[in-house]
Amino acid sequence: MIVGALAVGVLAGYGFGHAAFIYKDLTDDTQSATYAGGELAYNAAMGGLMTAGLVMSVREKKVRNSFIYGGLGALHLTLATHGAVGLYKARDELSPIKWPSNDVLPYLGAVVYVANTLTWTSLLPHQHSRNYGILELSVNAPITIGMGYLTYRSFADDPGPKGVALGGLTLLSGAFAIHGLTKIIAPDQPKGMDLLRDVIPVVVTDGVNQGPGIGIVGSW
Repeated sequence: MIVGALAVGVLAGYGFGHAAFIYKDLTDDTQSATYAGGELAYNAAMGGLMTAGLVMSVREKKVRNSFIYGGLGALHLTLATHGAVGLYKARDELSPIKWPSNDVLPYLGAVVYVANTLTWTSLLPHQHSRNYGILELSVNAPITIGMGYLTYRSFADDPGPKGVALGGLTLLSGAFAIHGLTKIIAPDQPKGMDLLRDVIPVVVTDGVNQGPGIGIVGSW
């Protein structure tokens, strides 16, 4: 239930982000370097992620997924190209920017957060080992703590929609961290026989004599 709600929320935000980029690209010819840079960074990252999904789908011979990842990858790369062109046209605005810039860092943070969220969301339907849980927890726990601090600061300085939005993102990252913790405690049963888990030493007997043997448990 929780996973389904998370997936719906992420997909809704993903679709809204696309619609916002496309609408602005079609209706506004005067785009700033900040906007163009954000469009380039976000869509280049997502285009790379979708391309990786396309490669995996082709290898696994999943035709439907290949079309989905291919179409989304093409859309992201098209928007990234538009952002690169816009950034070039607005290159005169870049001269006063010093790194790191307070104007740039929020966009970079948003790109990293969205890419991280979509990555873990895309992996939810698969089986997850204990090592997967450790990685998911180690990545999302620090993000949850950081987002929680930003939420606190936002409500302390100026309570409003910004704090609510940051709180929602904190809960989302926290959900991934909790999911990772659950897989550390109870990883999914792997398909096939696990030599370390399913093969155990036993004592065998023919009714008269006893001796050491090997037992296999589980179902495959």
